[in-house]
Amino acid sequence: MNIHYDEKRKKYWTRITLGYNSAGRRVQKKVSAKTKRDLQAEIGRWIKQFEDGEFDEVDPKDRSIRFDEVAEEWLQEHVDELAVNTKGSYVSRMNKILSAFGACNIEEVTTWNVRQFLNKLEEEGLAPRTVNTYRSILSSMFGYAVQNKYVTENPVQIIKQVRTTKRDFETFSALELTSYLEGCRQIAEEERNYGNYTILKTAAFTGMRIGEVLALRWKDIDLEKAVIQVGRSLSYDRKNKRFSIGGTKNNQTRMVTISDELVQTLKWYKMQWMFLLKRLREEPETAFQDLIFLTITGRPKHYSYIGKWHKKVLRHKGLSQTFRVHDLRHTHATLLLELGEHPKVVQERLGHKDISVTMNMYTHVTMTLQRQTADHFGAMMGQHSTGEV
Repeated sequence: MNIHYDEKRKKYWTRITLGYNSAGRRVQKKVSAKTKRDLQAEIGRWIKQFEDGEFDEVDPKDRSIRFDEVAEEWLQEHVDELAVNTKGSYVSRMNKILSAFGACNIEEVTTWNVRQFLNKLEEEGLAPRTVNTYRSILSSMFGYAVQNKYVTENPVQIIKQVRTTKRDFETFSALELTSYLEGCRQIAEEERNYGNYTILKTAAFTGMRIGEVLALRWKDIDLEKAVIQVGRSLSYDRKNKRFSIGGTKNNQTRMVTISDELVQTLKWYKMQWMFLLKRLREEPETAFQDLIFLTITGRPKHYSYIGKWHKKVLRHKGLSQTFRVHDLRHTHATLLLELGEHPKVVQERLGHKDISVTMNMYTHVTMTLQRQTADHFGAMMGQHSTGEV
């Protein structure tokens, strides 16, 4: 049971499931109180009423449940468990879904209604991946409704996803990456801002996601053994305008070895960081006190800020303006595979859940390596050929 606090109403609240009444309908209640103790007492009162059979007689007009009521339940029970960024994405898209179906009884929403809604999104110019996200949200919510006997079937199941093209990404050559990092260092020296340079170099040398880099603490880095423990990620909740620290994308911790060059950069930056702490204008929040990368105001660095600084470097060095910060991760993987590193090692460095994800993502590299392997094998056999046909 998740207990929440409503800042506006100054009350604690939660949603409880009491069971099923005699009509087979699930009985849930949203309970609120000024204190946690009062909340527990209120929960006990509702449980007693249910056990006394007060919910068995169902008014006919109450047999239907509105779409927006189910949506609220689903958001509380399912979406609360997701990462902050994913949760924010679901909640913002749910607003559009509610404008279409919110006032309807949930059993009235048909496959045709959902298909029309998704078609309209396509007509509005939304990307196929975005349309598929709306479909996934609706399918998950109706799956929840089926489990709780609000509806008998999921009307979204038979609707196929919109066909999408494989997402392209850019990568730097080793020479371009060297030029890019040199540009980072030059601008860092001009601005006396060494944190951004260290962030981007760490991302390029490890393949870490930028949120993972921004969540690093010094205790996550063993400079003597040259290894980084990656088990956290920094997220930003746009709705509430708050940073938070959570797990990695697959909620697993991995160890990433680092080169001597990156070790030296991190040692050098650690000295700059100690001076930065003395100049902070505000004390960081407890959750962020030990972060390596902070602003002068004691807040974590925002991804969008790093992105703007990254764009400045691209302009400075005359590199592709469409190259994203996340493409440093793709560049790291691509260069390792081109050097002949085993895909399993690359998978572990990137933190992919399965090696098939790595292989599918970097097909362009693995196919080139396969051609090289075939040529090497053919050359080897040619040396031992007897001339027989």
